Amino acid sequence: MGRQTFTSMAGPATSNDATSIGVGMLGYAFMGKAHSNAWKKAAYMIHPAPAVPRLVAICGRDGKAVRAAAKRYGYERTYTDWRRLLEDGEVDLLDNGAPNDLHAEPCIEAAKAGKHVFCEKPLARDADEARRMLDAVVKARGAAVAAQTPESRAQAEGQLSQALRGLFALAESYPDLKATANFQSLQASLGEIEEATQNARRYFNAVVRDLNTAIQEFPSNLVAGFFQFRPRAYFELDRPDDRQVPKVSFGG
Repeated sequence: MGRQTFTSMAGPATSNDATSIGVGMLGYAFMGKAHSNAWKKAAYMIHPAPAVPRLVAICGRDGKAVRAAAKRYGYERTYTDWRRLLEDGEVDLLDNGAPNDLHAEPCIEAAKAGKHVFCEKPLARDADEARRMLDAVVKARGAAVAAQTPESRAQAEGQLSQALRGLFALAESYPDLKATANFQSLQASLGEIEEATQNARRYFNAVVRDLNTAIQEFPSNLVAGFFQFRPRAYFELDRPDDRQVPKVSFGG
């Protein structure tokens, strides 16, 4: 058997058309360094990579130190305020490596903004912080319900999916929270809602497809032109992983 390297055994490198995910790192000390190293190696340690991490920005309170960390770890830019980090439109994922007392607030705001959240334990220090995370999910759901156009609904539901993932990651850290009747009821309800929602999306897109085809084909295009019918947009989610049902597992 010929000699093989670890990466050659994993298969060919990830293709250039793989989804890119922008990482925003909060914290530049030991955990920031460790997490940054992991992100840089993820694309060949996990094959095929579901997404290729892009080190967009790193945030810390000491401007000089965080700039040095950005240069060392390979981040494109720096912030000294985590709120500015979350406002960065190219940051898709918040990696929170800050001290425990700075875990809840940035993660909650990231969930509200519809971003992925990766956080060092504990995600929350007490039940109050956990409740605030739940509130962020509820508000995201409200935005999804209130959205009117297919485009706004898709955007709102994408934000809801990200917030739910943050909530479920939180629940995994608290066995007592997982065991409550309310969370188990949430698990059952989400399964039913997601199944109904997917069926509705498929039906909507099928109707839109038929309409758009009729607008373009003869002789129906004559009627469409007379009444000024216009093609309609499909209900589509921007991120491929938003099309997946959020994983809900409160069992052992």
